[in-house]
Amino acid sequence: MDKLKTENYPIIFTHVPRSGGTTLNSILKNIYPGKSHYTFYVQEKGGTVQKAIQDFKNLPSADKKQLKLLTGHTSFGIHEGIHEHPTYLTLLRDPVKRLISYYYYILGNDGHYLHQVLLRNRMALEEFLKGNLSTELDNIQVRQLSGDTHLRFGQCNEGTLEKAKANLDKWYPVFGITEKFDESLILFKEYFRWKSPYYIPLNTISYDKSQGDLANDTLHYILRLNQYDLALYEYASKRFNTMIQRIENFDQKLIRFQKANHTISKLGSKKRNYGLYFWNTYQQLLGTP
Repeated sequence: MDKLKTENYPIIFTHVPRSGGTTLNSILKNIYPGKSHYTFYVQEKGGTVQKAIQDFKNLPSADKKQLKLLTGHTSFGIHEGIHEHPTYLTLLRDPVKRLISYYYYILGNDGHYLHQVLLRNRMALEEFLKGNLSTELDNIQVRQLSGDTHLRFGQCNEGTLEKAKANLDKWYPVFGITEKFDESLILFKEYFRWKSPYYIPLNTISYDKSQGDLANDTLHYILRLNQYDLALYEYASKRFNTMIQRIENFDQKLIRFQKANHTISKLGSKKRNYGLYFWNTYQQLLGTP
C-alpha cells in the first residue's frame, strides 16, 4: 500500500468524542513527541476551538515547521491557511454505541458542560438521548468530517453526508474504526511507518447499558436522528475492510501486535504507564519517525 510522503505532514487528527481518540492521542504523542505535535485545546467550558486555532496561527513559523501532528476536538478544514497538503486521520464509531458511551462519560465527568444538566434534571439515558441538548448528539461524525460545524440541531442532510464522504475519500488516506481498534493500528503502522504503536486503553468507562437494552422507540429515535452518521459509518467500514485486505499477512501482523501489546501493557501501571513509557522511549532512541 502507499506510504505517507514527507510533504504530507502534518497529520491532523479529527478527534470525534467517545471514539477511542484519547487512547489514540496517547499513541500519537509518543510517536511524535515534544515540539513535533500541537493540541488545539478548548479552554472555555462549552466553548469552541476557534481561539485555539488562532493561537496556533500566531505561533512562530519556525515552530510550525517542526510539527508533524495536530490534534484536538476539531473538524475538517482547519488546514486551510495552515498547510496545502496535510494528511487527515480519524476514528469513527458505531453511532448508537458512541451515544451510550457519551451519556455515561458526561454523568461521571463533573467538568463536562452537560454534567449539571443531567444531574439537575435527573435525566436517564433515554431522556438524555431524546433531549436535543447538543449537536454532539446529532450526526457529530458527519458534522466534523464535512466541516459544516455551523449547522443547527436537525439540519444535517444528504448533502452534508456526501460532503463528509468526499472529504473522507480525498483527505483521509487511512482512518480507523473504533470497534476494530487494533486492526486500525496495524493499518496506521503500515501507512505511517510506525514501529511501536503499543498502548494501554485510556479514558474508558464501565456501564451496564447496551444497545439491546434501549427501548425500541428510543433506539429508533437515535437511528433516525443519526441516520447520516450511521450511513457514514457503514460507508467507512466497507472502505476500511478493503484497506486492511490489501495489507500483506495482515492477520499474522495483527496477532503478533496483540500479543506484544498485551505483554508490554502489563508492565505499565494504569496510573503512570511506566512500561509503555520506557518502551516508547527506547523506540524513539532507535529513530521512530
